[in-house]
Formats: sequence, structure tokens, C-alpha cells
Amino acid sequence: MKKITLIILLLLLPAVFADVSVYKVWSPYDPPNSPIIHVDISEQILYLGIVNKDEYEHDIVIRVECEGKSWESSLIPLPPNSHVEKIVEVRVPVSDDEEHDAKISLIENGKTIASKTIKVRQYFPIDVKNVTCQESYDIGNSEVCYSNWFDVVLKSNPTAKSDYIAKVWINVKDGDNVIYDGKDNFKTVYIPFGEEVELSIKVPKIILDKEKFTIETNVEVMNVTHSVEGIEETVQRRDESGIYYEHNGVEKYYYFPVVVKDVELYKKIDENTSDIVKDFYKSADILDDEIEDALSDKYLQEEDILPRYYVEDDPTLSILKITLENKYDKDVVANLTVRYDNKVFSKLIDIEKEETEEVMVPIYTKKGNKNVEVSVNPVDVNTLTFEESYSININPKAVSPVVIEKIILPCDEKINKVSDIGGYVLAGKEYNMTIIIKNIYNKTLSGKITIDDDFEKGIANYTKEIPFIIKAHEVKEINVPITFYKEVNGDLKITVSVERGAKEYTSITHFFATFPVDVVKVEYNNTLLLGRINVVKGCGGIYSAKPVAGFNNTCLVKIRNKINSEVKCDVWVEVVDRDGNVRAKSDVKTVKLNNYSEVEIAFPIFFEEGFEGYTLVHIIPKSVENVDIIYTEGHGIHLVKIPSYYKVGRYSEIDVLGNKIPTGMHVVTEVISPINIEDLSYNSSFLSAKIRNDKFPVNLTVQYWVEIREGSNIHYKSSIYQTNVYPKSEKELKIPLNLNNLENGTYNITLYVKINDFAIFNNEKVPVILKKSTSVKINKSEENENKKIDNSLEYNENIAKSYLNNKMEKIPKNFQENKLNEVNSQNMSIFDRIFGVIGGITSAIFGIFG
Repeated sequence: MKKITLIILLLLLPAVFADVSVYKVWSPYDPPNSPIIHVDISEQILYLGIVNKDEYEHDIVIRVECEGKSWESSLIPLPPNSHVEKIVEVRVPVSDDEEHDAKISLIENGKTIASKTIKVRQYFPIDVKNVTCQESYDIGNSEVCYSNWFDVVLKSNPTAKSDYIAKVWINVKDGDNVIYDGKDNFKTVYIPFGEEVELSIKVPKIILDKEKFTIETNVEVMNVTHSVEGIEETVQRRDESGIYYEHNGVEKYYYFPVVVKDVELYKKIDENTSDIVKDFYKSADILDDEIEDALSDKYLQEEDILPRYYVEDDPTLSILKITLENKYDKDVVANLTVRYDNKVFSKLIDIEKEETEEVMVPIYTKKGNKNVEVSVNPVDVNTLTFEESYSININPKAVSPVVIEKIILPCDEKINKVSDIGGYVLAGKEYNMTIIIKNIYNKTLSGKITIDDDFEKGIANYTKEIPFIIKAHEVKEINVPITFYKEVNGDLKITVSVERGAKEYTSITHFFATFPVDVVKVEYNNTLLLGRINVVKGCGGIYSAKPVAGFNNTCLVKIRNKINSEVKCDVWVEVVDRDGNVRAKSDVKTVKLNNYSEVEIAFPIFFEEGFEGYTLVHIIPKSVENVDIIYTEGHGIHLVKIPSYYKVGRYSEIDVLGNKIPTGMHVVTEVISPINIEDLSYNSSFLSAKIRNDKFPVNLTVQYWVEIREGSNIHYKSSIYQTNVYPKSEKELKIPLNLNNLENGTYNITLYVKINDFAIFNNEKVPVILKKSTSVKINKSEENENKKIDNSLEYNENIAKSYLNNKMEKIPKNFQENKLNEVNSQNMSIFDRIFGVIGGITSAIFGIFG
């Protein structure tokens, strides 16, 4: 078995490991080992030197592959141990004059035993000596064309073997892009050996977006096509290695005679564009003052003023600056064409030789990115057209189609103006502001006028939006009634907006609004009435001129007339507590003030009880409407709630426009009172209240009683009770009341509290009487109500008897010095008197256990 395997390997070795090689390759034109082997176009022959160094003979077939084609020889025997090369002639299947890789393979029994790859190229016997435009201007090795006829010169080169018949055509190219293929329009030409011929070829119209192109000349001889961009020359050379051929090629460019160098949006009005702009605005009938000013400027150098648009989606004028260049060596009349939005603009332009020319071209289009196609050619050579598309961003300046021509502001003659800027008005008085608008556009427009301000809400009263319709070129006056309810020194913003308008028109106007009067001072002047604010050595004390509860106090108000006209006004004083509740109000006084005069008014004002709050002075000038001028007294640190009836928008030195007002600039009004009355209420058969001593470090003896009134009629007055209130403490009072004998209706129940010797009036000590009221509604529609009241009375009498069995406090009887405590016993029923006695007993018991 091993012997058989060895025999098989010996038989296979010559085929697998054959020592056969292609020793060298050459051609009639190139020696062996040349980097490229050239072959003749008519005889595509190569020579191979093959060596068999093997011990066995090999029978081979030679295969040559190139360009996907192949050529094979017949069977060729190679003797063994032959160190002398065997020369074999082969053919290369190549069909053009380009450089190619050719693979040479030695094949035995279907297997390749050796191979070699070489570079091959055919020598083409015809050179393209020159290609020239029939009318042209040379620039170095290039030409500026003025015709679409081209002369082609062909020359038989040193590689030619004979005369040839050739097909010739030309292609026009832009880089690798063929813009004209002339293969179907070829010409046949006879080229004698060693000579040259010339032929003329016409190309159709050339349209290109480049300023230059190339000509590719194609020559076909014996089914081999030779293509050249430019011109060439083949030269025979000789050196020590032999004869060889040198091929030289030069690229050549052909230029359009007139080209577009640049296209840009031109934004200036100058000597180049003024006529275009003037004609457009005249024909479009648009009255733009800025355009008129620019056109009337003798220097005509307005930058960035164009393009402009007025109404959305309406076309407007834009100007393109197109720079043209004449590359030819003579003056040219060029036809410039601009295409955009299905519109065409054409113009003939005279351009001097080898010069540039800037052309201003008006286009009428909407805003946005626009594709603008620009083409140019000499009028006598329309076959050479430069044409390019440009993306132009039309981003015009927005202009309001309706403008504010003028604003006429009111100026009240009663006010002394400090400047001529703005309107001068009295707060509270209605005036007319006149806004004059103008439609500068060429069609009827609709829109609205909007007026805004930065004032607090309610200070200024006017119509916020005013719609309008205005015809082309119409001037319209719009009157706006306006009233200020506060002194202001500020601006109004007036905006005109138009439906589909490109831009709003805005104007700022200034107003000075003033009140006719000022408050000079607000103060309390209690010269005769002093309230005790502290206790010194028993009955002594410290007294202050602050307002005192239970008395008529004097509030002095000084006001000044600020205008040059007589003013009448109503004046009164209100005092509010920290929660904004009105606790006291004076009578209203009408005063008259001459021009720039002052007057002082004294207001008696009564306080029922003590509290801390603010004194407000109200002034209503009769010459204006809806104005309540409010001032306060002094400074403090508390917050005050303004009463809800103060209308938003009324002026105040403490700014009444909020719910809680910081009053760091204003005096807190402190109404002096020895005690405070709190939680007054009526429940079935009792009137309940709390009295508190917060300010005095001694016990206070308090006397108190109740009155029931309906209007000015007194229906019931209780007995007078007495109790003590300790420092920093409170005392709860419960006074029995029987309302059974009262008719249906609403009654006012008032609690009176008296503290002796608390004030000094005209150097004499006097008591302070405080009061607080609540109301109750009586309805006797059901009999059960009477029964319940009787049961309540019986219950109250039992309580009184129970208290009397324990302790009893003597009750002073003589309190007739104060008129408020007088009781007309004749007007009281027997039941009222019994009830009063019971009430006194009950109060005494409360005092004992208080």
C-alpha cells in the first residue's frame, strides 16, 4: 500500500510542483521588464519567454485575460531540463487605448502551473493636436468662446503604421458630467500616414452654471476608441536601451464669453437704486415717509432700508445686485434674464471688454427663501448661456401700514404746566385724547388701537381697545375719553395693530394728572379735653391730648388749593380701626378755596370706645367727578385693612389699592379709653359683654346700664350696675333683659359703661362714658314665643333670689348727673320696673363673685 501511494505522489509532483515560469514579456515597442508594455492597434502582440527547469516535459496552453475577455493558444510542449527559454507569441484582447492589467496563465491539464500579471496599453496612432473654438480669445492655454463651432486637428503620430479611417465626435463636459454627447453626430475622416487633418464640429446650445467647460475629443480607429480632454502629442525617443515613444497631454478649458459672478440682495437706497424705488412706490401707491426721506437725501446713502413689507402675504419690492463679467476681448451686449415665482425679467446690458458690470434688478415677491434663476449670454451668441440658480432669503423689514400721525393731549388751563411734554389734567375730570392715524398702504385696512399703562388697576379709565376701518391713504381722528382717579406722572402706550399687518405701530405719551387740592396737615387739637393715660398717687394721673373715647374730640385739617381757579369741596373725617372698620365719622363740611389758598377746618368727632387705627380725611372736589382724595395722619408700624366701600382706584397717601396697607409713613391714631368693651351679644334673656382693663395698673370702678331704642324712641332703660375691673383682666357682664312687651320690629340695645374722673375738660375732672350697641329683631307671630319669654323671666327671678341668699353688694342710687342715664319712670311699665330691680340684684351678685 505504501508503494502505491509513493508512485501516485511521484506522478502528481510534476503537475503540482512544476518548475515552469514566464521568464520575460516584451513587445515590438518595449523591452522586457518595462513597467508598461505597449502593443500596436492593428497587431496586439506580446512575446513571452518560458522556461521549464523540471525533469519532466509539460504540455501547456497559454491564456491571456484582459477587460473580461480572454485569448488562448494551442497546446505547446515544453521539453524537460530546458534552461533555454521558449519564445511564444500571444495576443492581448484589448479594445481601447487605456492602461489595463493583463494576466498571463500557463495551464496544464486544466490547472494553472504558472502565471504573471503585466500592465499593457495600445499605442493609438492618431493624436488630437488641437481643438479650437472658431471665434475665440486665447487666455494662456484656454479660450474664451464666442461660437458653438469647434475646429479639431488630428495628426498621424510616430506609432502609426499606415493610413487610417476614423470616426470623430466631441463631448462637452463639466468635470465628470457630460452635458453634451456627440457620439450620434460623429464625422468620418481619412488620415494619411504621417499627416494631419482638420474638421469642424458644431455643438448645440450649451447651458451651464459654471464659467468654463472642457471638450473631450473621441477618435475611433479599427474599433478602438481614443478619448482626450484637451490636446496631446506623441514623440519618438531613442536612448541606449532603444527606441521608445513619449506621450504628452495638456488639459484645455473653454470659457463662456459672459458669466454671472455674484447675485446678492441689495438693501441700500443710492444712486443705483433710487429710480427703481421711486417708480415702485409711485406705481404701488404706498406713502412711506422713511422711503421719501431717503429719496430726498442728496447723499442717497441709506443702509439696510430695503426690502420692506407692510401686509402679510403681499408681494413687495426687493432689489438684486447681479454682477456680470465680460471675459471676451471686445464689447458685448448681453441678454440678462431673471426668473422667479413664474415671473421673468429681461434686460440688455452693455459690458465693455474684459470688464464687470453691476446690474440692479427689481423683483416683486413675498418674503421667504426664493429660488432665483439668472442666465446671461451675448445677444448674438445664444448658444453659449451661463445659467445658475441662487437661493435668496427675502427677509424684509416689517413696516406698519397704519401709522400714528399725531396725538393731541388735553392740557387743562387751570394747571400751571412745567413743560410742553405730555398732557396736564385734573384727576377725576374727563378729557378727550385725540389719536390721528394714517393708512400709508394702497388698500382698505381694519385693525384696532390698544391703550395700555403700568398704573395700578382702576387709576385710569379709558377704552382699552378701539376698532377701526381705514381706507387707503385716509387720515382718521379717533377721540378717546380718559379720566384719572389718582395723581399720576406716567406713560400711556398706544399701539396700532392691523389685521395681517407686518408690524404694530407704537407710540408712548406722557400724562401729569393732579388733584386740585392737597392736604397740608391732619392732627387732633384737644386743648380743653385731656384723657388720663396713667395713674399717679391714687387720684392723680398723667393726661394726654390724644383723642378720648366718649367725648367730641377736635380734628384739625388744613387743605391747599393747587390750581389757578376757585375750588369748592366737601370734607369730612373718618377714623378706622386696624381691621378697617369705621369707628367714628364727622359731619361733612363744604369749603371754598380761592386760587392757591389754604384753609383750616375743625371737625368735632365722637368716639364711643377706645381703639388704635387711622384717621382718614376725605375731600370731594365739586369741580371734578368720582374723586375722593384721602389722606391719613402721621406714621406707625401697624397694618390696616381699608374698608371694602373704598372703591379701587381712589387715591390715598397710604395707597388704598390693597387689602392690607403698610403704613410706616403714617401716625397710628390712638383713642384713649380706660377699658374696652368686647363680645357684646343678646341671647334670649341676657345681654352679655366683656369689659377689659389692659392699660391701667389699678382697679377701675365701672358703672354700666342698658338702653333699648327703636329709632329715637327709648323703650327701656335698665338700672345702673357697678363692678370693679382689675389690671390686665376682664369682667364678664350679664344683664337680664325681657323683651316680651316689645312690639314686632328691630331694636338697638346699647350698653353704657361709665368710669369717673378719667378725663379733664376745661381743667375739671369728668367721667368717661363708653357705649357699644347690638341690634335684635322681635317677631311675635307665634304664641309659643310669649310662653318661652315668661318661663325665662321666672327662671331669672329664681336665680336672683338664690344669689341674694348668699351675698349682696350695695348699689349706688344717685347717677342722675349724666343726661344719658336719666330714666323717665312714667314711660316705664310695671313689668319694666320689676325687671329692672331683678336686673340690679343680678348684677350685684355678679359683682360680689367677680
